[in-house]
Amino acid sequence: MQLNIIIADDEYFIRQRIIKIIPQEELDIHFIGEAENGIEVLELLRQHPVDLILLDIKMPRMNGIEVAESVYRNYPSTKIILLSGYNDFEYARSAMRFGVMDYLLKPVDASTLIAVLKDTKEKIELLKKQQKQIQKYYHFEKCTFLSNVLNGCQSIEQLTARYPEVSAYDYTLYLGAFIYEENEDFISELAAKIRRHGLDCEYFKELDYAYTIQFFLHKKEERQKLKEVLDNDMPKCSSYTFLALGDCIPLTESWLPDYKKKSLRP
Repeated sequence: MQLNIIIADDEYFIRQRIIKIIPQEELDIHFIGEAENGIEVLELLRQHPVDLILLDIKMPRMNGIEVAESVYRNYPSTKIILLSGYNDFEYARSAMRFGVMDYLLKPVDASTLIAVLKDTKEKIELLKKQQKQIQKYYHFEKCTFLSNVLNGCQSIEQLTARYPEVSAYDYTLYLGAFIYEENEDFISELAAKIRRHGLDCEYFKELDYAYTIQFFLHKKEERQKLKEVLDNDMPKCSSYTFLALGDCIPLTESWLPDYKKKSLRP
């Protein structure tokens, strides 16, 4: 797993030394950017996915503790290693409550930094695997519930009680996909791309080569937005793919008719 890192220190030469002593290829590390103050750290986080921040405790505009608290509340998957001077070491330890994974005394020793990075990377990889398993379980549980509603085994009221976020939508529709190979990664990537365009959806497998994606819309006009995404931002697929897009139906009506009448298009 590649680790995306930000280095944040108000001293340019310290940042450059840290970059120089880290074996990027050996640890599979990618430097997202540098920051000389806390505001720049948060700006980089808004623009890029970041796994780890090497964060100086004393910086202008926002100090390391303030940045750590903001990251903890807004970017919980991003982890932090604090860099502190001798007089701030106890202060740095207090930041552990904000999910700081480790802290190092400046000037940073190369062998110590590399060892801490290796250990931190292993911990981040484990956390990501655990989170992925949780997401898989949540996905399976929700799709099972949606299937039960489709087949009349459970009601819309039960669905919205279990998943309150669904009650914010007024319409649903189905997209069927048939792929001439076993390729759940394509469907997963397609669903992720559609979500990035602001459309909520869940996908589930019907048969070995057939999948269904169910969408939840605030208004019927969002169907056109979905079509534009399908026309212009489809992930690459090595095999023929056929899509079947249904019509918008009110969320509170039976979903079965729309589910059955999707029309195929390549």
